[in-house]
Amino acid sequence: DGGLRLHGFYGDVDHPGEYRQDLGRIRRNRWYDFVYHVKWSSHDDGFTIAWMNGRKVLTHHGPTLYPGISCYLKLANYHEPSRGASSIIFDRVMRGTGPRAVTVARLER
Repeated sequence: DGGLRLHGFYGDVDHPGEYRQDLGRIRRNRWYDFVYHVKWSSHDDGFTIAWMNGRKVLTHHGPTLYPGISCYLKLANYHEPSRGASSIIFDRVMRGTGPRAVTVARLER
């Protein structure tokens, strides 16, 4: 539908819980800057916070993993069938100990 959204899954692998946030329509030929702060846990002490272009767009408190499965980052271009080609470039994927380690932008509180 031309929309951009974030998804996270946790809990029972056969019947997973999900948290998600719709971010609006994709604007072609534009860079998006995403920053994530995640505590990986299959228990209630986990969390995911996400920013897009410095604006906080997702806050989830609770499990962020399936029990017994370690964490991993999966970046993908899932979309409905379309007439034209599409591509996404993931550039400068970084891991750090805090926001200043991974971005120079000011992040909304």
